[in-house]
Amino acid sequence: MISIKRMKIDLAAQAILLTGLIVAGLGELPWGWCGAFLALLVLWQIGSALHLAIVYEYQQRYPLLWALLLSALAVPPGIWLFGPWALAPLNLALAAYFWITIRDTRTLSQRPRSFWDL
Repeated sequence: MISIKRMKIDLAAQAILLTGLIVAGLGELPWGWCGAFLALLVLWQIGSALHLAIVYEYQQRYPLLWALLLSALAVPPGIWLFGPWALAPLNLALAAYFWITIRDTRTLSQRPRSFWDL
C-alpha cells in the first residue's frame, strides 16, 4: 500500500519545481534557469514513476513512465528539427503526470490509514 506521506512529499516536490519553472519562465531570469527547473522536474517525475512502478507494483504508472521517457529523449532531436515547439509534448506529459499525482494523492487521503501512517 502506498503511503500517504510518500505521495504528499512527491506532490510537494513537484509543486515546488513547477512553481520554480513558472516563475523562471515569467520572470526575467536567464533561460538556463528554466532549463534547470525543467530538467529537475523531468528527473523527479521519472524517478517517482519508476519508484511507484517497481517498489509498489503500481501498474498504472508504466504508461506514464514510458511517455515521460520517450518525450524527454525526443527533446534534443526535436529542438534541432522543430525549435522550441519540441518541448510541447514533454510539457504535456509533465502536466499529465502532475495531474495524476494530485488525483492519486486525493484518493489515498480519503482511504482509511494504517497504524504506520499515523
